[in-house]
Amino acid sequence: MVPHRAQVPKWHPNEEIEQWGLDSASDFVVEIDKSTMLGKRYNSSECFGGDNLCLECCLDCHHAQPLHVVEKWNGLFFEKTSLMTMGMRVQLGHGSGKCSNPMPAPKSFTVLHTNGIHLVAVDYFLRASWYSATVHYPATCATLQLLKHFHGLSLCSKVSAHEYYLNMERMTDNARVVLPKYRHIKMMKRAGRGNVEGGIEATGMGDLAIQCLASNWRSSEPALRHVNHDMLTEHPTPGLHTGHAYFVPQDSYNEHILKHVSQADISSCSGFSALSHADSKSNTGLRYMGVGMWVGNLQKGEQYCNMDFIVLSAVSGTPVQLLMVIYDIACQWKVNFTKRMVELPPHLHIPSSVTLDFAILKCHCPAHQTECQTPHSLNLKPGAGQMDSEGIKRDWSMINPAANSTKEMAPGTQHNTLDDLFGYHNWQKTVGLGESLRRKYFLAVVESRRHRALHEEYSETIGNDITSKWTQMVVEWEADKTKPNPYISANNYQSEHIIKLRLVEEEQQEEQLSLTDRMETMVGFLTSALVLEESQRRITQEALGKDLTPLQASQLQECRLNLTKQIKRLRISQRMYMPIVETLIANTALQRGQHGVEQVELWLPSALDTRVRSSFDRLDSKINQAVQKYRAAHTALRRLHTDSEWCASLPTLRNQDICPPPAFDIDNSGGVRSMKEAATRLGEGHCELSWIWRTATISSDGEDALLNEGLRIEWVKSRARYLQWSEEVLLCKEEMRHVRQALQSHIDNWTDKVMVGSDVTDDTMRQGLSAYAQSQIGVFRSLHTQFTTLWETPPRRRSQLPALTPPAEDDSTIDESLMLELLRGAAEAGEVEGDKGEDDDEDDEEG
Repeated sequence: MVPHRAQVPKWHPNEEIEQWGLDSASDFVVEIDKSTMLGKRYNSSECFGGDNLCLECCLDCHHAQPLHVVEKWNGLFFEKTSLMTMGMRVQLGHGSGKCSNPMPAPKSFTVLHTNGIHLVAVDYFLRASWYSATVHYPATCATLQLLKHFHGLSLCSKVSAHEYYLNMERMTDNARVVLPKYRHIKMMKRAGRGNVEGGIEATGMGDLAIQCLASNWRSSEPALRHVNHDMLTEHPTPGLHTGHAYFVPQDSYNEHILKHVSQADISSCSGFSALSHADSKSNTGLRYMGVGMWVGNLQKGEQYCNMDFIVLSAVSGTPVQLLMVIYDIACQWKVNFTKRMVELPPHLHIPSSVTLDFAILKCHCPAHQTECQTPHSLNLKPGAGQMDSEGIKRDWSMINPAANSTKEMAPGTQHNTLDDLFGYHNWQKTVGLGESLRRKYFLAVVESRRHRALHEEYSETIGNDITSKWTQMVVEWEADKTKPNPYISANNYQSEHIIKLRLVEEEQQEEQLSLTDRMETMVGFLTSALVLEESQRRITQEALGKDLTPLQASQLQECRLNLTKQIKRLRISQRMYMPIVETLIANTALQRGQHGVEQVELWLPSALDTRVRSSFDRLDSKINQAVQKYRAAHTALRRLHTDSEWCASLPTLRNQDICPPPAFDIDNSGGVRSMKEAATRLGEGHCELSWIWRTATISSDGEDALLNEGLRIEWVKSRARYLQWSEEVLLCKEEMRHVRQALQSHIDNWTDKVMVGSDVTDDTMRQGLSAYAQSQIGVFRSLHTQFTTLWETPPRRRSQLPALTPPAEDDSTIDESLMLELLRGAAEAGEVEGDKGEDDDEDDEEG
């Protein structure tokens, strides 16, 4: 008889992952550390067994494997090296064939392979399936395996050559394999959980997250692209480290959401997509409709209950005295925030000693109502420097490409994957802090000089008595927002959009009262006329083209025919709104005779000879006359006086200088004409008031109160720009100091972890733990040295930009309120390094 075979219990993969996280994860961390055991000096992780070898044995074993990744023991840990530096030279024969390039290859030959980028010393390569980039003295080639691998990926996953090469660079420096367990183990190792007492079981909330070295600021902005499908499963995949990295603890988060699932979020400001998504009905079949950054899934858009829990989870336990929350709907979200906070667990409450402030992202601020903009504008916040906070949004551009894959994942797998992506993104920003802070610092020094000079010039024209009153007005408003706002006009100007809205509302009321029976509304008539006017200009431009093909000529005639029909329809409404046009059309036809449809006079209201139009024409004529008079006098003065002392008060008048103050140009903040203009347009921090208004005087008799008010608004904005650029210099220096101090702290922490395993009885385990800690010390020490060298080196030999000194040992803590006072006080006093002396062109080029 065949013996009865005992049934092996069936494990669902998700159950196995959960059990592995509970029972075996710690053993995996230890075993991986043991794999870095001491012994002989060379090791290859790609060889089976991964034995440590001496130099001769390692070269002999890799005679037929010249593209393996090899590591060398440096006395503390294994660091990457190459077979070429170890002395290997690859000799590839050609058989009986003739070599098309008999010259020897260069000493350093770059080979692209599936496991990374290699420098190899090679003589011949064609018959070994190494394909060169060129046949003329080749120095780079790709292996057949790599070409096949990329070809298959490009067909199946549409990966680009750039993305594939970027992945090879990452593999050469830092390999990543997308497996849930591997993600978990790597995060635990890099957080040093294998080198502390208690191991991974003692991991606390947020211990696995890579924090910003520059400051302890937090940022929040949700991404609604990261939806997650609701797929029923008997065994949901667990999150191996949910709550320990970037996602909030799921159990307490879900418990809070269930209590407020029907909470209504009401906006008294502009309509925002953040709130409209929360009221959207397009959530059928979706478990989550987005991810809030700090980080938690959003089951139905950005509801307040979600963002309250996520924000408070991020700042809980953070020892700060000043807390600024930057959110695109901060003006609405802050309402009743303290009341909603009471309903959350006590450990998430913000202490009463913490001062709360709220701001709106710079690009989002213009979309708010006027009364919401200035109190929440980062351009006016003391201590904010030139932070635009849009980096919170830009971070999602790196993560959003993963949305198509994560939306099909179970919640636990989604958490594991996004935690790994967040960590990768944070680490890339960490290693890039050296160059980014250097660039920001040099730009801040140049801009602070420029805006200080502009502001002082403006202040001298106005006088100390008036500027002192305006300064006091700003200080009082910053302390109490109920005081008069110096940044806005007391007069209520109406923009084009407001006027159009009121016209539409009036017409709607007339229609409801049946007072009119019109075929088209007034706003619709004007809009149609403007569209036709643009069509005329376009056809006129196209008609200027020479040598039109028959197809182009027929298309042009078709456009003219369509325009003729549209003008006829316009005339019907025009006779009702503008009866005088009937006579004008007849007189014009008799005078001009036959002409193209693109030159037909539409007779818009602006073309009529009204009293207002005549006034505008007279004003334009006076402006042009004054411009010509000034330019003629300026040219004569320049010929008579060759010195340039008078140029400061009488500069050249350019066309762009002839403009109203921005305070009066209320319609200039509308939409840009193109995406290119939007990408190149500078923000408020780079604005420069025309010199015409910087030389304008204040009327002391009150005759021109409107002009005085506009000059006051521009002066306080100029003051804010100057102070914020000065603050930016100080903030960059403080962040540089904080980065180096944080790197030194990481070095000290890993140094302590070297000896944590000293009581371990297993020699191999102790050596592996020590080697990994030493490798981390090497990473952070290298960054510390690199950043210090980069920041202490001026951008040019003749540059007057100051170098920075290393951080002091006793500057580990600083009172936030004191820091804010120091920032604003130093900025107002002009105590910014590098302010003395003249700028040079090289500084501007660097900035």
